Amino acid sequence: MIKSILIDNNDIYLGGIFTNINGVNRNTIAKIDKTTGNINNWDPKVDYNGYHNISKILKINKNIYFSGSFTSINAQSRNGLAMVDK
Repeated sequence: MIKSILIDNNDIYLGGIFTNINGVNRNTIAKIDKTTGNINNWDPKVDYNGYHNISKILKINKNIYFSGSFTSINAQSRNGLAMVDK
């Protein structure tokens, strides 16, 4: 289930409750090329205990911020709020 969408030029960021997009493994967050529809290599590793979801996505400068139910991103402790490079 998609719960949040951010469109940034030719990129579409999706957040929600999912483990893959079009057969490509992506855990709760993904980046898609707006023109081709291809899943981008951008793949923050979201870890969680129990329920997981990305509920909000925001871009500030060259960073993507997101919030939801998770405990770490890319093996760094981040309890519900994180920032990653675009």
